[in-house]
Amino acid sequence: MLSLHKFLLRLDNQFGSAKTNFLVNGRKELANILWLYSSRVFKLFVGAIVGVWLARYLGPESYGLLNYVVALVGLFLSFSSLGLKPIVIQNLVKDPESKEKTIGTATLLLFLGAIIAYSALLVLVFYLHSDNVFERQIICVFGLIIFFRVSDTCRF
Repeated sequence: MLSLHKFLLRLDNQFGSAKTNFLVNGRKELANILWLYSSRVFKLFVGAIVGVWLARYLGPESYGLLNYVVALVGLFLSFSSLGLKPIVIQNLVKDPESKEKTIGTATLLLFLGAIIAYSALLVLVFYLHSDNVFERQIICVFGLIIFFRVSDTCRF
């Protein structure tokens, strides 16, 4: 009976395929894939534990308010990026010499988008939640997260 390694080597010699070469020598890549998946599973597991603990600690009303605030701010957060990422990457690939100008312009546009999104959030909050001061304060504080989106230009 042939071992799997010998069988794959015989296949590689017979066909010369890149797939069989990966199967024979791909232990390093397989280890990297396993590390990536295990970190994702760990993050999901810790996130679930923290979510359950937070729901029990805050109670139904406060946890519902927290989820409402996170969803509302997330809605405005998605509009603050202005869809700049593919455009900036395209410009960086086309003209790498003007990298500083492209990233500077993207930073300025992201900051202006954050100002507009946060202003729209404040208008909506003061229009919808005119009677509840606590909800307005929480939404206004959580809304400041929008300005951290400006630091996304470091990823380019």
